[in-house]
Amino acid sequence: METLLVTTPPPGLAPRAILVVGMGDPAALDGDVLRRATRVAMREAIRFGAATMAFAPSVLDAGHSDTAGLDMQHVMLDGMLGALRAEHLLAAAGLARTPALRHCTFDVGAPRAQAAGSAFAAAFARLSGTS
Repeated sequence: METLLVTTPPPGLAPRAILVVGMGDPAALDGDVLRRATRVAMREAIRFGAATMAFAPSVLDAGHSDTAGLDMQHVMLDGMLGALRAEHLLAAAGLARTPALRHCTFDVGAPRAQAAGSAFAAAFARLSGTS
C-alpha cells in the first residue's frame, strides 16, 4: 500500500496526476489487497481534489489471467464506496471538505469492457442491497 503521487506527468499524458499504489507480491494478490488498494486510491483522489479518477489494477500485467476467484468488481467497489462513505462522514462532521469526486472509471481494457460492465453492475446491486 505504498503510494507514489506524480503531480507533473510527462508531456502527452492527459491526467493532472498519477497515483501508483503498491499491491505487494503479485503471487499473494487476493481480494483484500484489491479492496485496500482501491480504498487508498479513492482517499488519495479525494484528498487531491480530483473530480474524476480512473483505477487500473494491472492484475493481468502481473500474470493473473484467471481472476474469477478474486471477485474483483465486488471488492474494488466495496473498497471505493467504503472510502467515499468515510470521506462524506468526515465532511458532514466538519472535519474535511466535501469530496469533489463525481466520476470514477475502472480500466479493464476494450476486450473485457462489456463483461466487466455487467459484473460491476451486479456487484453494485449486491453492495447496495438491490439484487
